[in-house]
Amino acid sequence: KLFDVTPGGQLKDSLVLDNSNSRPKFPPISFGTGIIGHVAQTKENVNIVNAYSDSRFNKEIDIRTGYQTKSLICQPIINSSGDVIGVAECVNKLTKESCFNEKDEQIFRKYLTFCGFCIQNAQLFQLSILEYKRYQLLLNIAKVIFEDTTNLVMMIKKIMEKTNTLLDIDKCRMYVMSRRFSHNGVEIAKDMFEAIYELEGGGNLSSELIKI
Repeated sequence: KLFDVTPGGQLKDSLVLDNSNSRPKFPPISFGTGIIGHVAQTKENVNIVNAYSDSRFNKEIDIRTGYQTKSLICQPIINSSGDVIGVAECVNKLTKESCFNEKDEQIFRKYLTFCGFCIQNAQLFQLSILEYKRYQLLLNIAKVIFEDTTNLVMMIKKIMEKTNTLLDIDKCRMYVMSRRFSHNGVEIAKDMFEAIYELEGGGNLSSELIKI
């Protein structure tokens, strides 16, 4: 995600999206590409007085936005494990010098250290919520299974509906093995599927019996 924050801007306006189909204005940036990618890859702090004189600077972003970048400072956002989880960039210093100094670098570095912990905690919390929802769904599936075991087709339908919800898919199939039976006291298993159940996104369950 890319956030473009300006003085007086609202949170909903800070996430940079195109007006059409809510797609990002900027193309994905790879590690090692441009100043952002360079900082992400090397964990270096970059302070540039004249952006257009630096070969790493990607002019495409300015072309797309109509904005002119002059000076910039770019630093990595690092988590508690020392891994890069983001990159922050400040553009065009609003002073007479119009460029960032060493004091700005120090302040920005200390601030991003704090930000790194905050972002990591938020990401972990988000993951914990997703895991909780998954476990809840699995518990609901187990509840459905033990709720009604008298109707095989309805039970399979409920299981597959929950599977669609869990994995967000268009179609789900379940292949049911043939039941074991006994012949002259000897248990025999037929290596084949007794039936195939298919559930599409619309929720219609169809059963197709395999011909022996």
